[in-house]
Amino acid sequence: MPKKQRKKLNKKDRKYVVLLILAILAIIYTVVTNNTEEEIEQPNFLINNSTTTTVQEVSKTSSNTSNETATDSSSSSLEIYFFDVGQADSILIRNNNQNMLIDAGNNADGKLISNYLKNDLKISKLDYVVGTHAHEDHIGGLDDVIKTLDIGKIYMPFVSNANTKTYEDVENAIIDKDLSITNPSIGDKISLGNAELEVMFVDNTEPKEKNDSSIVLQMNYGNEKYLFMGDAETKTEKSRTWEKVNVLKVGHHGSNTSSSDKFIKQVLPDISIISVGPNNSYNLPKETIINRLKKYNSTIYRTDTDGTIYLTSDGTQNNINKLNVCLDGDSRN
Repeated sequence: MPKKQRKKLNKKDRKYVVLLILAILAIIYTVVTNNTEEEIEQPNFLINNSTTTTVQEVSKTSSNTSNETATDSSSSSLEIYFFDVGQADSILIRNNNQNMLIDAGNNADGKLISNYLKNDLKISKLDYVVGTHAHEDHIGGLDDVIKTLDIGKIYMPFVSNANTKTYEDVENAIIDKDLSITNPSIGDKISLGNAELEVMFVDNTEPKEKNDSSIVLQMNYGNEKYLFMGDAETKTEKSRTWEKVNVLKVGHHGSNTSSSDKFIKQVLPDISIISVGPNNSYNLPKETIINRLKKYNSTIYRTDTDGTIYLTSDGTQNNINKLNVCLDGDSRN
């Protein structure tokens, strides 16, 4: 069959085709350029998948210790207060308008902690309260806290028979507000805003040594991991394997009964926080523990020398502020 001859475009038609092609290319260039220049905002911890910790330390002091608060973090960031309560423990965790209190110091600290939470930090409700174990330097102030604030859920190890006035006071405060105690199990998870906590250890069999019943919590927030050891000792440390964390609340105030070399070698904390009283009769923290933490390149903060330690995080780095806030009812002032 004969080939069909293509009709040739005249000069005027060719001009229109060229102009049409140039217009299409201009449109494509504009679209591609605009898409390239646009930035899609995401939280840093969703973009950066590495688990690294950068510590920015800011010292903050004030002559008026009772009214000092930290106000430099956004409401969406993670906040942790390691309160200066002398030879005792008390930790507040905040994220997305939810609050968790881990321990509440000695009996004499309860009112100071309650007033600081309510009046200085403007907290009316604690979504979670954790009494790590039934020693006075951890649950002593819980009755005042429970009486003063609205309380969501209370976690404590199982105790069948209250044999101390301190525990009875806490129990009565719980009963008076028609609340109950939840005995957690290993593996239980708790959501606190965008943070998630997991119970890494608890012993509900009422071991003879109360420290061995301590609730141990690990919190994950973005890429950062935080481990709160309560007064857990080497028996607990040997009970399981542990993963690296960014921040460690050192067990048992820096005593030799905790923080074994094998354990610290596993968790390798970038930051270690020790809650301890000045010139305490136990001579804590022990030099052996300090040297061990330094051996693994951990930066150490202590409530006896640094005051209340205020940590904020965006999920990729931790910022440390030292607050001149003392909530020790057996005050050294």
